[in-house]
Amino acid sequence: MINRTTIVGIAATALCLAAAPSGAWAMGSCSGQYSAAALKPLPRPTVATIDVLDNSPRNLQLSQALTRGMNNAGLATAGTGNVRLSVSYTLTGGGGGGYGRRRDSYDQWGAQSEWGGMSGGVPMEQPGMPRFGAAPSPGPRTLMLRADLRDTTTGLPLWIATIQCQVQTGNEQQLAYDIGTLIGQSAGKRVDRSSM
Repeated sequence: MINRTTIVGIAATALCLAAAPSGAWAMGSCSGQYSAAALKPLPRPTVATIDVLDNSPRNLQLSQALTRGMNNAGLATAGTGNVRLSVSYTLTGGGGGGYGRRRDSYDQWGAQSEWGGMSGGVPMEQPGMPRFGAAPSPGPRTLMLRADLRDTTTGLPLWIATIQCQVQTGNEQQLAYDIGTLIGQSAGKRVDRSSM
């Protein structure tokens, strides 16, 4: 026979589970939106190799952190790969100019700005920019990332994921590790637009 305390406990647990967001993916270093499309099933077992186009020391360290995250989430990267992971990203903001570029010459997409050639008159300035004193504290940085897994034999895409989030850490290694973990957990799965 079930007592009243057990029934209340079961009901409370059910309410908590019902209130929890479905498909939520945790990533402490960046908060925003995540989605993924499974185009074809991944080969079993799946072994991923990472496409590193720039072999600078910084990029190699970031790819190692990404790999550790993928491995810890269960996506194998040792051995002969049967899928290739490509990651492309844009990181904007983080400074007074908002986009990491000269604010008087370029817009957020890197194109020449209409305002860059202005001469004379009142100088253009973004709101909130101090004229004297210390430089403003860095603003939030936004990460827009696309990851795809492709069949190494055919080159066809099997799975594509996108992330758009505000970076919550200054530690690039942690961010790369968290992204690797997210990729490792969701590789091959469909993820409708979800919070993270």
